[in-house]
Amino acid sequence: MKVWFCTLLALAATQTRAEMWPLLQGEALTAALSGQTLAYEDAIQTFYASGRTRYTARQESWGYWRADSQYYCSQWPPTEEWTCYTARISPDGAELRFIDPGGHVSTGTFTK
Repeated sequence: MKVWFCTLLALAATQTRAEMWPLLQGEALTAALSGQTLAYEDAIQTFYASGRTRYTARQESWGYWRADSQYYCSQWPPTEEWTCYTARISPDGAELRFIDPGGHVSTGTFTK
């Protein structure tokens, strides 16, 4: 019983830490991303204040980004469609999570 209780407490603490990543929205999100670069597992992405973004993995890809009142949104030509994500920042401000409408999480680490 004691082991089960300790496991339950550990899981609750992990869940609480995950929920501690505050939402970034609107002007706060724009300020956090403008002029910054995020490093992902196999890629980097730079967010320019102009609204352009460069994603570099095996090759370079240029798109557009914006922050609205609730979401981070991006558009990658040749498509004209914008895709929007929930953005959450780590408690220490070192990482940013993008969560797509399906719940997939992509986490990047600020490089500057």
